Amino acid sequence: WLLEDIMALAKALRALSGARVLLGSLYVTRADHCRKFHSDACGWRMLVTYAGPGTQWIADQEAGSREMPRRYERTLDEHTAAVIRAGGVRQAEAFDVVLLRGDVLSGGRGAIHRSPPVQAAGLGRLVLKLDAELDALIPRIARSQAARA
Repeated sequence: WLLEDIMALAKALRALSGARVLLGSLYVTRADHCRKFHSDACGWRMLVTYAGPGTQWIADQEAGSREMPRRYERTLDEHTAAVIRAGGVRQAEAFDVVLLRGDVLSGGRGAIHRSPPVQAAGLGRLVLKLDAELDALIPRIARSQAARA
């Protein structure tokens, strides 16, 4: 069933995004990966947690202005920090499909999200990550693959 689910989700993401290329990974983690709130340098990202706590995010209308000090990590302004302190963080349940708009589609203002903390509690997660790489990103992917060869 897992492979069938992954294939159906990939087909749906490709239809939604129009992307010719999808990059994906299915992984188990017990570490606090992506523990800081951030946005991603991609077109669309689809996340599904099959086991364990789901992805956390902040709704666009609740997030304030953001500046990018370095790649893949955003400094949250005081308003956004207040939203987090006030409990404005939302969390997906297992098997929820989370579709995030990346920086490429939003002029550098992609969806703010993070992986939930699991390490201290001794929890683990089984996560599917699918990225729709838009045509503008395909040359970057090709260069990256050529560099690895």
